[in-house]
Amino acid sequence: MLIIAALISLVIITVLIKSYDGEATIMAWVAGLRSPRKGMELLTKYGRLPFWSLITIILIIMGQYRAAASLVIVVASSILFGRTIKELVRRPRPYEKLPLNAVRASGSSYPSNHCSVVWGAALFTASLLGPLWGVPLIIEAGLVSISRVLLLAHYPSDCIGGFLIGIITWRLGLIAYHSLAGLPII
Repeated sequence: MLIIAALISLVIITVLIKSYDGEATIMAWVAGLRSPRKGMELLTKYGRLPFWSLITIILIIMGQYRAAASLVIVVASSILFGRTIKELVRRPRPYEKLPLNAVRASGSSYPSNHCSVVWGAALFTASLLGPLWGVPLIIEAGLVSISRVLLLAHYPSDCIGGFLIGIITWRLGLIAYHSLAGLPII
């Protein structure tokens, strides 16, 4: 049910961003904020593959082979879904439409692949390993999402779209994990 709700929400947001360009005002306001750019650049790196590769290696060292394999599925499917939607939507990044001093990023803006990867992986890891790992990773996912907007690389709706993809891939990861473990699929 959660996957269906996330898919429907993703479709609605995708249609809305194609027909409505109201986030320019938000981005102009964000551009005027005094955010610590270096700190945001550091935060945004945690949405990248090296961080999640390290988490996967740690899971393997801990003997959590099914979790590691399922995490790879979460990250790969997040990237695949995100890139597919990016190719279909082809939304310009905020700095391509507005005169902003932004961190340059490649590809289209919607959805944020940083957000889809970090939310899917953080939720999946939290589901399996509990709050000791989960709380810091979910906080990190939120901070990465905020950093993408503060760095002017994404509109807020790009990050919401990435979050929704993360929910979908988190659930796919849990399905994969339960299948690999021979457990009932939840």
